[in-house]
Amino acid sequence: MTQTRRLLYTSSGTGIAVPQHFVDLSWNASTSQVVGYNVYRGTQSGGPYIMINSVLNASTNFGDNNVQAGHTYFYVVTAVDASNNERQFLQGSAGHNPDSVE
Repeated sequence: MTQTRRLLYTSSGTGIAVPQHFVDLSWNASTSQVVGYNVYRGTQSGGPYIMINSVLNASTNFGDNNVQAGHTYFYVVTAVDASNNERQFLQGSAGHNPDSVE
């Protein structure tokens, strides 16, 4: 699984924009016949993990914008077939320092 870094800033009204942290995940497609992927996030290696995509993800990338600076997150991607069978596909992690997304 590869990871790219982005730091997004959003603003509304007056004042200083609050930085929004973002983890951009991507992976190689499964060699099995699949209809999509589920993405899970946890705060410890080995879980527990919580599914973070609301619908089956048909592509091989996913953006997680619900992360905070200073935390390390662990990800698991599962491949889902046409019968809705799910099997573990990949594991990875993403670390964040207080000032930037690593």
